[in-house]
Amino acid sequence: MKQEDEVDNFPIRPRRTIPLLREKRKTKVTVASLYNNAQIMVAIKRKAKEIEANLKKTHRQCPTLIRLLMPSHLAPRFKLRLPKRFCYRNMPLADKQIRLEGEKGRVFPASYLHRGLVIAGGWKAFAVDHGLAAGDILVFQLVKPLNFKAYIVRVNAVKEVDVIQSAAAGNSIVEFEDSSENNSLMDDDDDDDDDDDDGVRFELDPGIESGTDSNMVLLKSNANDFERVKCFEEFKIVANGSVISGKLPELIRFKYYQLCLSQRSFLHRDLLEGLNVGIISGMIADICDIAGAIRAMSKVVPRKDLETWGSKLKGFKELGMNVGFLLARLGKLELLADKANGYERLVKERGGMKQELQNLVKQARMVKEKLELVDKEIAKLGVAGSGSVESDFLELAKAPW
Repeated sequence: MKQEDEVDNFPIRPRRTIPLLREKRKTKVTVASLYNNAQIMVAIKRKAKEIEANLKKTHRQCPTLIRLLMPSHLAPRFKLRLPKRFCYRNMPLADKQIRLEGEKGRVFPASYLHRGLVIAGGWKAFAVDHGLAAGDILVFQLVKPLNFKAYIVRVNAVKEVDVIQSAAAGNSIVEFEDSSENNSLMDDDDDDDDDDDDGVRFELDPGIESGTDSNMVLLKSNANDFERVKCFEEFKIVANGSVISGKLPELIRFKYYQLCLSQRSFLHRDLLEGLNVGIISGMIADICDIAGAIRAMSKVVPRKDLETWGSKLKGFKELGMNVGFLLARLGKLELLADKANGYERLVKERGGMKQELQNLVKQARMVKEKLELVDKEIAKLGVAGSGSVESDFLELAKAPW
């Protein structure tokens, strides 16, 4: 009993309660929060578009890119992500050193990271030197490979007259929203969760209807009317009433767009009815692969490779794909390959003949050396003369025993 009483009277320590640490939710920065009102956003966007338009007029061959700076682009991370479409068209498929030229002509070396499609090392020095702030807009011009020239539109430099002009022009088509899917100002198709690039959506031009794919638009008139496609963003692949753009990677779509652009028509416009989306997508991917392989050749390939590509393309042509221009190119390449292979065969044959000639020359040299030795022996024996030797021979033979 005493032991039970001791257990019952054992002092119990009060339980310590540990307060739960509530995770602070990250407040997502919206574009609207960067500006005092929508008119300022319209004015700064208008200035950036004017700069880009002037650059395209004077330097058509130089690609341009507009980026609206968000806080995530600056301190503390200092990284600027570039749009996928721009990188696929104009940037290398590996990490490279690039150059950023600022307003005063000063050049800053920076690092382009292909995996993340970002400008990292060197971007901080550029941003700090130019005093960039969230809300500023940069218009980049790729003056030559890996060399960017930047034009800065500062939010604190937008004058009141610019705001009034924008309002008078009726530019009320800007909508601020929390989504980054339709950000034509930033030209952004990023899917990086760490990037706070909230969207600014601008209405599409008349005659263009937004499609199910946010990166594409479908023409209202005829899906086969390629003449109305002005850029890759307006390119949508529609075959037999089905939209198949989403079935293909963006890089394949862009390569196919370039092929269609070279012929000024959709290559699939005459496809046979009844083909499913998988077959059509596979044909488009194979056509892009073959076209890329042709353009990437660094030496004459065997004729059998060209024939393999040609047989595939002929099959696609039977199904209605407009690949005649690729077949024509392959036909010319086959003729040149025959000439090159014939030339190579003759060169090899000539090499064999030269080797045989060298062997004959070597044998002739050996025969000549032997002939010289024989001549020396003849010279030694010829000192006494053949008659003297014969006389000695007979004399010795007839001599008495």
